[in-house]
Amino acid sequence: MAGFDFFRNFDKMAMALWTFRCYVSPGGRDMIDDWLGRQSDEVQAAMAVAVEYLVQRPRNEWRRPEFDLLSGKMREIGEIRFKVDKQYRILGSFGPSRSDFTLLVGASKKGSNYDPKNALKTALDRLKQTRSDGRLSHVCDF
Repeated sequence: MAGFDFFRNFDKMAMALWTFRCYVSPGGRDMIDDWLGRQSDEVQAAMAVAVEYLVQRPRNEWRRPEFDLLSGKMREIGEIRFKVDKQYRILGSFGPSRSDFTLLVGASKKGSNYDPKNALKTALDRLKQTRSDGRLSHVCDF
């Protein structure tokens, strides 16, 4: 009964202030889903907790330890932050709509070094791509 499912999940839907979008390659692959699929169950669970926390918070409550905006030439990029066996970051950006946050690339981080090493450049490149072609992101399936 689809109607019943709507009401059963209404409290969860009513609390969501944000829609998380995932970067999709020009070939149609969800690159965030691909990255998550290569991570342990513990990393996947920690990311789910961070996203669930942020989705319920107004923008002014997005701050450390769960989130941080980068600076300088990277100021349009923010990172969802969580730790399991090491530090992990999901780099993304606000938009395309006012209540969207688009996930661009997943990485681990030690000090100022990301793995993959090109994660920051990849995030900027994907941000430009999603702004010029809206088909390169979709609502995340998690």
